[in-house]
Amino acid sequence: MYPGFVTRTGGHPFWEQVRALDLPENDYAIFGSGPLAARGLIELKNDVDVLARGPAWTKVMGLGPVTVARHGDPLVRLHGGRIEVFAGPRWM
Repeated sequence: MYPGFVTRTGGHPFWEQVRALDLPENDYAIFGSGPLAARGLIELKNDVDVLARGPAWTKVMGLGPVTVARHGDPLVRLHGGRIEVFAGPRWM
């Protein structure tokens, strides 16, 4: 993710919810369909996928139960599953 990504993506509720998490900017990244939607190439429909590491992951773990995603990585679902935050060390 580049600096200010979420602050430049407009007022879609998904982005507002990610912004409200107030995660440390250098410790998370939007992935999946999020970057395409931010550039107006597709419309967000179901959820936003976030990778988090270090302080960002520590913060997210305090916001909801940690489960295991299909591929085996830790996952926290927030806002009824509209934001899915994955532990990102192996991806980042």
